[in-house]
Amino acid sequence: MVAMSIINTRAVVIVAFLLNANFTALANAEELSFDYKFLSETDLAMSIGDGLFNAPSDGCWTCHGSNGTGISTPTDQSQIKSNTDNVGQRDISISVIRLGADDWNKKMAPFLHEKFDTDFISYDDRMVGIHSKFLNKNKKSTVRLLKRNKIAVKSNELLDIMATSVFIYLETKFAPAN
Repeated sequence: MVAMSIINTRAVVIVAFLLNANFTALANAEELSFDYKFLSETDLAMSIGDGLFNAPSDGCWTCHGSNGTGISTPTDQSQIKSNTDNVGQRDISISVIRLGADDWNKKMAPFLHEKFDTDFISYDDRMVGIHSKFLNKNKKSTVRLLKRNKIAVKSNELLDIMATSVFIYLETKFAPAN
């Protein structure tokens, strides 16, 4: 009887390990996407983006300053093309804001290098994107603002909303004049 339970335990452990590996692969596959959720209300997105960019102690402005140094003139590729896929600077910028430079350098750069056979510039690890030490506080304030405006957002879309709102704010405020 004891031998039987050991064999069953091994089978359960192996199955659990395989399931965990599959779920991890699926989670990573979902992260490696440029399909981010945007708010349709631009004014609300601007308000959220402004709050996150200008957060007092750990916002983007602490490094980029009020004039957006390095934001309006990105040094990265402007367009990468594959047979049917296009990845533009907008996609890359949003993903860096969403993931932060450290995760972007570890996950997206190798993924894009493999997919497009192109080298990518690594971003400065100090760029945390929306993942500052005040992420939970920022999530709560964003949820409150969304509820106040009667907008329901799924919890797995909240970080996308935050990142795309910051991008909309940056795009509007620091867009180069043509």
